Amino acid sequence: MNERQLTPSQMRYLVAIYLEGDGMAVRSVDIASSLRVTKASVATMLKDLMEFGLVTKEPYGDVFLTESGLAIAKRLASKQQRIAQVLSEHLTLDERSIQEVSYLILGLGGDKEMIPCTQIGRETGNLGR
Repeated sequence: MNERQLTPSQMRYLVAIYLEGDGMAVRSVDIASSLRVTKASVATMLKDLMEFGLVTKEPYGDVFLTESGLAIAKRLASKQQRIAQVLSEHLTLDERSIQEVSYLILGLGGDKEMIPCTQIGRETGNLGR
């Protein structure tokens, strides 16, 4: 499994697990709270992520990133944070919107195109606050 095969939602969950657990164990309720989703949504997503071999979960217990899950989550978190930074520098959106848009861009593979787009916007005067 590589990160390009994940949906934006799966990426978002992986990054949340990584950030909430700081690379260690995290509880499902904490993931739900962080993402503002239901525990049922977390359970469904964890099932998918377990099938991909990205997380493990103890019965009624903690969630852990696997070695491959941790590697992917670290890369995604770094990319997502760079995208969010660029968006926040150039758009007047609230923090939650910045985060949501950054995950969508990340899911579309837009992390590589983001910097050149902002440079074009500055040169043409069509981007910025």
